[in-house]
Amino acid sequence: MAGLDTLLEKLGIKDVDWIKIDVEGADLAVLRGAKHLLQNSQKVKIIIEVSANETLEYLEKKGFQVKRLGSCYLACKGQIKNNTTSP
Repeated sequence: MAGLDTLLEKLGIKDVDWIKIDVEGADLAVLRGAKHLLQNSQKVKIIIEVSANETLEYLEKKGFQVKRLGSCYLACKGQIKNNTTSP
């Protein structure tokens, strides 16, 4: 199965603002398949359902701030304040 980076390249999508991930335990695999996107995009925001703390640690190592939103998490580069983000 192709990773997110490969899919975006094949579709010619260069900029991504938001990603919603709800993949029943495969969240870390999805993020690993988006390595280029996570490293190079300063504006991408991720809403993710997390199955393990390892996923949150992975996002934090990639420079993301993470905040719990009910049963999901919001991850973005930049500071998270009152459900909004700023660079």
